[in-house]
Amino acid sequence: MYTLTATIDRFEKGKVVIRFEDGQELVLAKRQLPDSINEGSCLTFELYRQADHEIRKESVARYLLQEILEPHDRNEKNQT
Repeated sequence: MYTLTATIDRFEKGKVVIRFEDGQELVLAKRQLPDSINEGSCLTFELYRQADHEIRKESVARYLLQEILEPHDRNEKNQT
């Protein structure tokens, strides 16, 4: 996983201009980002290969399912 940090530089006609630390800019539709962003808001981008992203999603899904089926109080059961 790689991370990139960027800042909301400005808004232009329904678009958001995001400036990265190296000066590069990315323009996205404002609707693609959270409503709570403002000029100066910091963003972190996490980059994964598609295969790694799928593995991560499956791992999170398995963890959540396990937590639902076997609540987190497993340690208490083992101590009795």
